[in-house]
Amino acid sequence: MKQTTGIVRYDGRTIEYIRFYKKVKNVNLRIRKDASVAVSANRLVSQKQVEDFVRKNAEFILRAQAKMRERTLSENNRSYENGEELLFLGKRYLLKVVPSKEEGVILQENVLLLKTKENDVSYKAKILQEFRRREGHKVFSELTKKYYPFFCRYTSYPDIVVKNVTSMWGSCTPKKRRITYAEKLVERPIQAIEYVVVHELSHFVYQNHSKAFYAVVESVLPQWKMYKKLL
Repeated sequence: MKQTTGIVRYDGRTIEYIRFYKKVKNVNLRIRKDASVAVSANRLVSQKQVEDFVRKNAEFILRAQAKMRERTLSENNRSYENGEELLFLGKRYLLKVVPSKEEGVILQENVLLLKTKENDVSYKAKILQEFRRREGHKVFSELTKKYYPFFCRYTSYPDIVVKNVTSMWGSCTPKKRRITYAEKLVERPIQAIEYVVVHELSHFVYQNHSKAFYAVVESVLPQWKMYKKLL
């Protein structure tokens, strides 16, 4: 796939982007997980049009890049010591590590109590991962039960899988009747999770992101655009 790079200056700042030449009708923009900017456009779209498009969306790009870098930095510098902030269902909790023979995680108002036999970072991370995966499965399952009646004519009840992935919030595999959710999704507000659940269920109706697909999403969750911004 042919690609070129470009630079746009906006408000004294520089935005670098990679242009991909694809057979698409519209100019599409994506902030990748490394915070780089990817723009897709067909060969008939001029370089100036692409630059104008990037400049028009500069505020969104800069905000999204800052958020992506902050999230990556936060994830890479976890030591899981007392006083660190952790998210669960959109709420911030202060971590309190307690040596204990009985391991687990307990939520107490604004405190997330981590009971652990060992103080090793990877060991504590494993306990928290199991907690997020277990609690995430509960939340995703409850919301799937809530919204499944809107989709029961298109599929039998789907299997719910939770994985430690960073490139997506969720994915649907209609042929296998399975929805996979990112473990990290349980950190987001419940409304954001609702949007992802409805989004993935809607893929049992349309296996794309067409206008018809989003019409299904909106028919089930009219406020989906507002909820999506909470991700």
